[in-house]
Amino acid sequence: MNGALSVNTLTAFMLPLVTHCMLGHTMNKEHNLVSQAISSLGTISSRLPWARYYAMLKHYLKKLPREKAMQKTIVRLVLIIIIKVIILVIILIT
Repeated sequence: MNGALSVNTLTAFMLPLVTHCMLGHTMNKEHNLVSQAISSLGTISSRLPWARYYAMLKHYLKKLPREKAMQKTIVRLVLIIIIKVIILVIILIT
């Protein structure tokens, strides 16, 4: 193993922990924590196999119309998830 976290560790431990930081802290004074959580979730998503990545993306896209108070945060998350994977694909192609 090269020191990378396993997919199971990412999905069973890191995703719930970081998701709680993002969705559980919406106050303006905690915007740095929310921004870091969004960035971390984007990085985690880029390390997932396609099926789990797609499930994560689909989960947040479904939340978008239902979570009116969290729409801005969820949109930021969806964008970072997509951008991180595009960057990864570009790196792999070149």
